[in-house]
Amino acid sequence: MLARLEIRHLAVLQALARWQSATAAADHLGITSSAISHRLREAERRLGIHLTTRVGSGLRLTEAGHRLGQSATRILDELGRAEIDAARIGRGVGSVVRLGVGTYSIYNWLPRFMREVESRYPETKLEVVGEATHHPLAHLREEAVDILLLPGQITERGVVALPSLQDELVCVMAPGHRLAGRISIEAADLGDETHVTYSSEILPGFEYDAFFRPGGHYPKRLMNIALPEAVMELVAAGLGISILSEWVVRPRLLRGELVSVRLTRSGLPLPWHVVLREEDCTGGERHEVAKALAQWLAAVKA
Repeated sequence: MLARLEIRHLAVLQALARWQSATAAADHLGITSSAISHRLREAERRLGIHLTTRVGSGLRLTEAGHRLGQSATRILDELGRAEIDAARIGRGVGSVVRLGVGTYSIYNWLPRFMREVESRYPETKLEVVGEATHHPLAHLREEAVDILLLPGQITERGVVALPSLQDELVCVMAPGHRLAGRISIEAADLGDETHVTYSSEILPGFEYDAFFRPGGHYPKRLMNIALPEAVMELVAAGLGISILSEWVVRPRLLRGELVSVRLTRSGLPLPWHVVLREEDCTGGERHEVAKALAQWLAAVKA
């Protein structure tokens, strides 16, 4: 089915969704406010629906317009990336593989792997998409990234998860904490603690699902900070404990900023996977780079 709207219509909807103002949208696009109105009226005629509504002297998207504005953002972003890729390929630069890391912003291993890609696949350029840290699988579905490095269990349909490094969740705390000398801890040991966490969502295989709930005890206080990096700062300052990937916190452990204690005597495993879309698992640069990353991380343990 052919789309009834053109790029110029989508650009207006994208700008309105972002700026919530016809004047600001016109300034952003470098056109007049009357051109904004003309394109909107034309889009509404083509679709047979209202895309905007007047609120006082301002213009707001209707629910239908907002839905189109969201899609317009994804479509135009992908088109922009495709144009950049095409230009690079046309100049003989080679293909581009976009990489994202979910949950944690950890990239101390990245320079070494980029050199590995350069030596093994000289025609392939590796790019990092920092925005994929949040909602990484949505970025993968929308083709904003090609490969993801993700901790935990992967249950998403339509993707393939390649096993990579074997990690574990550990309890982290300031060096002077009362539990810092323990070999291991149980859920009951943290009953009086403030748990500083980047997410209160119960995810399969993570601390609430695999440690607190089976142990039947939960920390009395919860401090939710969206960024794992901020969590580590607060914990290092003695404002609570947290449960994080040992691989992620290892640099701070080595510098003496944090101390880690194992969760239960047997530990709490946290596998990492390199994830890509099913359709990209039939060969080609994305599949090759994904396999190389999974094998490289498993071998060097970063």
